[in-house]
Amino acid sequence: MRVVVVPAPIVASGHGTPTVCARHGEPATSRHELVFRSRVPGWLVLLYLVIGPVLAALIAVLIQRKVPTPAWPFCPRCDQSLLVRRVVLAAIFAVAGVCGAVGVAGIVLAGDGQSGVPVFALVVTALLIFAGLRAVTLATRGRVANGYVAENGMTVEFRNPDPEFLRQIGAAKAEFHRYMTAGQPVVSAPPPF
Repeated sequence: MRVVVVPAPIVASGHGTPTVCARHGEPATSRHELVFRSRVPGWLVLLYLVIGPVLAALIAVLIQRKVPTPAWPFCPRCDQSLLVRRVVLAAIFAVAGVCGAVGVAGIVLAGDGQSGVPVFALVVTALLIFAGLRAVTLATRGRVANGYVAENGMTVEFRNPDPEFLRQIGAAKAEFHRYMTAGQPVVSAPPPF
């Protein structure tokens, strides 16, 4: 797996932003303001099971590193990928809602709470909600672009980027390096759209 590391100031400033998407290398047809975020640590998932979703979500928000960008490029395939992810997310929550309704209705109608089907439906509902919370993190533009903020918050990592994206981001990094070492102003402007 190739990983390209980009200094956060390049991403945050918008100067030197490539004209192709990171994932496919196709010319950008849209640009969107977004926030790249760090990955949620694995220990937080275990903590979720111990202290519950509200406290775990609060901890995740507090420890997460973020790098905003004014206009990140996306191609039509990226937009399609985002749409598919959001449809899957909606389907997960719709099925969770149906299972929850079946479980509650079954318990109310049976009256004893001991019936196997309603309890099973509620367990499936809990699992689907857990899966849906994971899917929420994948249904964002930052994840479609495949960018993650490093733990130190100073860089953004792109996993398996397209070679054309690598070429363009390499030029932006070289320009950034010249600016940082010589104090020269950055001459390139952000893309026009």
